Amino acid sequence: MAKGRNAVWWIIGILVVLVVWGLIGAAVADDAGTSCKVGIGETFCWIWSQNALGDIEEGVDDVFENGEG
Repeated sequence: MAKGRNAVWWIIGILVVLVVWGLIGAAVADDAGTSCKVGIGETFCWIWSQNALGDIEEGVDDVFENGEG
């Protein structure tokens, strides 16, 4: 019985981590400069990346950051 309960707790723990990571990813991917690669709708996003708009934003930030220094 103890092994069965441990397995259930491990599964619950993994599911909680996946849900939290998906919600955090959805918040990050909500930015216009970021695209969700793997997710469910707009609620969960587990893998995200910077898109073309994000590259442009980063370039503009770099120009102004280096220009002031």
